[in-house]
Amino acid sequence: MNTRMTRWAMCVSAALTFGLWMPSAQAGCIDGGCGRIDWTEVTEENDAGDALSAKLHGAFAWESSDGWGDGHPVSGTLIGYIHMSCVGGKGAPDMECTGKIADALAKNGNTIDNPFHFGGVFSEGSGEDFKSVDPDFVHAEGTEGSSMSPSDLHLSSTPFNAETCPTAFALDENVEPIVCTPACENMTCGDDGCGGSCGDCKDGEKCEDGQCTTPQCKPSCTRENDGETITLTCGDDGCGGSCGMCDDPSICEDGMCSAVPCDAITVEGEQMCGMNGCGWDWGNCSDGQVCGPESFCIDDAGTSGSSDDSGGGCRAANGPVNTGLALVFGLALLALFTRIRRTENQ
Repeated sequence: MNTRMTRWAMCVSAALTFGLWMPSAQAGCIDGGCGRIDWTEVTEENDAGDALSAKLHGAFAWESSDGWGDGHPVSGTLIGYIHMSCVGGKGAPDMECTGKIADALAKNGNTIDNPFHFGGVFSEGSGEDFKSVDPDFVHAEGTEGSSMSPSDLHLSSTPFNAETCPTAFALDENVEPIVCTPACENMTCGDDGCGGSCGDCKDGEKCEDGQCTTPQCKPSCTRENDGETITLTCGDDGCGGSCGMCDDPSICEDGMCSAVPCDAITVEGEQMCGMNGCGWDWGNCSDGQVCGPESFCIDDAGTSGSSDDSGGGCRAANGPVNTGLALVFGLALLALFTRIRRTENQ
């Protein structure tokens, strides 16, 4: 027989011998415990919906003693759970067991005037070898612990130490974790509602309302410029189409048609004249020059070099003949003709 059972047997024998047996308290024989139930978790039910197994989550405190007169000091606390179960024993669960679990579940959200009581032997040894131990049925949150039959929890026990329950109720709240159920029904992508994903789309696809879709291209022939919307007249519309074509000789620059840049060709060291091919005139030649076929001025001794008053560039080489020279040439021809006639008359 282990130390706890030996102490229990000796305690019961002494209590019966001296008439000290008090089922409601069992002071000195059973160490009492107290709990505040913050939330519950039914882990198994029968066909009628009665809880056969349940976890009581909350804050717990317990006492331990080495004798009748040590005051049963509070020896431990824990924020965790107690797992009560009516299954696993011999035969089918009885109504008394399921009734005790139902009563315990009703303690959910209890106050200090309605504590959850439990009992047991929460120590080992005696005298110099005495030491307190934690109840083996009170488990820390996040750990897997064994279940206990309600009849083994001594639910009718009342702590001897009046500070046991206040100690338990002063502990921090055992907060129920938020259980999130992913919602991905009829979805192929997007958030599952719990921080996860219902799936990813292929390259080039877009997730819309939980479905992977191929984005439709929307042509655009406008752009914003300093708050102003500009309509494009040429170039790509963003979807493989065109916003328009430019007339020759214009070219498309940034979606707008613009004139082709024109660089007038010059001849180094020569004076240019006439139209330059870019829509404007080089100007007139100097006196004594005419505008050549390659649009630069050339000397012409048979002209005055004066420019055409029409402003269309230098006058061509077949301009008006000098009247002085024409007169001298005419007089010379007349003298020659007169001399020939005289010779014929002799």
